[in-house]
Amino acid sequence: MTSLQPRRLARVLTATALACGAFAALGAAGASAAPTTITVCPAGSEPAPCDYTTIQAALPSNPSKDPIGGDTILVGPGEYTGPVDVNQSVTIEGDGAANTTIVAPGSALTSQFTTGSTSNDPIVYADAANVTIEDLTVDGEDSGNASGNRFEGIAADNNSVTVNDVTVEGIADNPYDGSQSGDGIYVAATDGLAHTATITNNQIYGSNKNGIAADGDSELTVDIAGNTVVDPGGTPTGSNGIEVFDLWWASTPGTGPKGTITDNTVSGNDCTLGQPSCGSDLLSDSSTGGNDDAGGDSAGLLLGQEGDGDGNLTVSGNTVTDSDVGVWADAASGSTVAITANTVTDNGYADVLAEQGNVSITSNTIGVGAASAPNLAGVLVASYSADGTVGAHATITANTISGTDEGIEIAEGETQSPPAPTPTATISDNAIYGNTTGIDNTLSSTVAATDNWFGCNGGPPVITSTTPDGCDTVSSHVTATPFLILAETASPSSITTGATSTVTASLRQDSAGATFPTGTFPSGVTTTFATNAGSVGSSATLANGTATTTLSGTPIGSAAVTGTLDHSVATTSVLTSAPATTTTTTTTTVTVTVPSTTSSITPANTSSTSVAPLIAFLPTFRLSLLAEYPGSALTVFCADGCSANVTGKIKLSEKEGKHVKHGTLVLMSSQLTIAADSSSVYSVVLSNSQRTSLKRASSATVTLNVSATDAVTGKTTSSSHSFLLSHT
Repeated sequence: MTSLQPRRLARVLTATALACGAFAALGAAGASAAPTTITVCPAGSEPAPCDYTTIQAALPSNPSKDPIGGDTILVGPGEYTGPVDVNQSVTIEGDGAANTTIVAPGSALTSQFTTGSTSNDPIVYADAANVTIEDLTVDGEDSGNASGNRFEGIAADNNSVTVNDVTVEGIADNPYDGSQSGDGIYVAATDGLAHTATITNNQIYGSNKNGIAADGDSELTVDIAGNTVVDPGGTPTGSNGIEVFDLWWASTPGTGPKGTITDNTVSGNDCTLGQPSCGSDLLSDSSTGGNDDAGGDSAGLLLGQEGDGDGNLTVSGNTVTDSDVGVWADAASGSTVAITANTVTDNGYADVLAEQGNVSITSNTIGVGAASAPNLAGVLVASYSADGTVGAHATITANTISGTDEGIEIAEGETQSPPAPTPTATISDNAIYGNTTGIDNTLSSTVAATDNWFGCNGGPPVITSTTPDGCDTVSSHVTATPFLILAETASPSSITTGATSTVTASLRQDSAGATFPTGTFPSGVTTTFATNAGSVGSSATLANGTATTTLSGTPIGSAAVTGTLDHSVATTSVLTSAPATTTTTTTTTVTVTVPSTTSSITPANTSSTSVAPLIAFLPTFRLSLLAEYPGSALTVFCADGCSANVTGKIKLSEKEGKHVKHGTLVLMSSQLTIAADSSSVYSVVLSNSQRTSLKRASSATVTLNVSATDAVTGKTTSSSHSFLLSHT
């Protein structure tokens, strides 16, 4: 493999240097501390030799010999020539993919097992009940021509296998010709017994046919996660990134495997246009016997469960790009392929193809930046059935589909005999926008496609009509009404200056007035926001049908906030007002005390007086007659601080025989400056002549007036208190 030679040379040099040091010491220590660990390193390693110099030597041909099941074989830095027949349930652990490499021998490999009539020639063969292979590289060096059979990097047949943190490369012919031989990792299960294939965190490059393939019945459970699979593309025949399929070569294929395919990154699986076996598009490939069995087109993920059964596949979190078909799904009768929350974009013919059985397509990002093929569909539903009994039934929900020629296409499948049943689709709660056509149904039967958003609030027209407001179109035989519309709300809708409001743009309502507080809705579409007052976040991304921003800094008045989603525009208003004035009312109680039993003071007014803001007046007379105790005082309290002016007078009544004389004594006024939460005292002071006049009086009325101006609000409050004094 010419392109790999410089890397291989560097790898060998690095491995040789490492092998002379740390790993040999590890093997010596491991031999005494962990008797179930066996070490392998190249001949001549110093300072201490390992247990074996080849991997196969550590795996005796007689399984009754050591190592026993569960042992770990540590393979040190260096390059080791395959094939390796792992004939016992052990872990083969390298020193990292950059340091430990198993290479093809450069001559014909030994055929280890057959699938149908095909012989399989793996470089590493998991030939025991439970085998784990990790932390190394398997390099086929593009020597598939020498095999003459199905060439594989790592393979397992009717066994459980775990492959983790392994790099597999060069499982191809030279030159790279896209022949239907060459799988990076291949698992086959044909015996009807339960097996598992755990294939995680691997890097797989340049395989002729499949990066990862698992063929079996429903007793095979797959966990394929976190792998990167890259195909160079442009091959004259089809290749696939990850294939999980039934026993397609058998006369009765049965039900395919079940399990999960998650968080993988797959790209580059495309068949060269113009090649006879590639065909012109997915629906006109019958000249080569049909794309399904001729292998003419390539898929990032190829999923097949033909036959009857109850195995289910869940496909989620994957990123699939630059392939003929992103995700190609066939489901068995009674089974479901669930394609959920993947990013499937920039593929040539279709991002997602539902070809057989129940296929659930939910919450995916599809299309986005249309690829170059002339007939690109975001989702294509077209039946193909090997025996003509199982049609495609697709449920398409909450996806974001944009940038394609046809967002969703429902069409008859390839020409076949007997014909496959007519495909059906249920389409709801999707964001379908920015496509040449939103939904194209080429069948004569009607497809239900209500409650989808088509890029505007005016709804989708049929293809022959003028498009209003930039909406995607739909073909005839599509029921698209009611449709989702963009609406906007603010909470709260009334605020005071300095407060904020949360503005929500939502696709959770339709043109018929229905609202949907729960459910699954599109995500990932960018919504922009603008306002004519204050400020908002300029954009937010839809999450389950809603996007939010915060309105702040609004002046007094009404602010309009506008949300824009493609060609849909929605507006809401938020009213801003000044904060309400807080008025605290304090009840002032007038209290009179009588210090002597010989005289008393009777108040003329004992009612409570409400004084605001936060000013309290408490006059207390500690005497029976002012003339005898001229130390009476008025206490003024201010919560905010204030300036207060106190004035007063005493009206006298004096009997002279049958007549009553009246007089007035004017008290000294006083200006008080009072700090917040403090009080000041105004003392009642009488001159000598005023005391004399008071002594002669038969009764007296004391009136005290207070005018206070609050230091914070500037509000002035006045209060007057009167008391009748009399002898008893």
